[in-house]
Amino acid sequence: MHPLKKWRTDNDLTLAQAGELVGTSRQTWFGWETGRRKPSDAFMGKIRAVTEGKVTANDFYDFAAVA
Repeated sequence: MHPLKKWRTDNDLTLAQAGELVGTSRQTWFGWETGRRKPSDAFMGKIRAVTEGKVTANDFYDFAAVA
């Protein structure tokens, strides 16, 4: 499970509620959770702030594939 989804479900939030916290739609949030999309730098900062650092930019990239 993606860390963003884990954070959302651990906090009993719907996709719409989570999206609202950072100023985006439930569809966009879902895209982030499923890995179909990556947040912009601005949204990365909002996600990090809202999740109190539990979800960071590193969670959206597969560094093992690069190594």
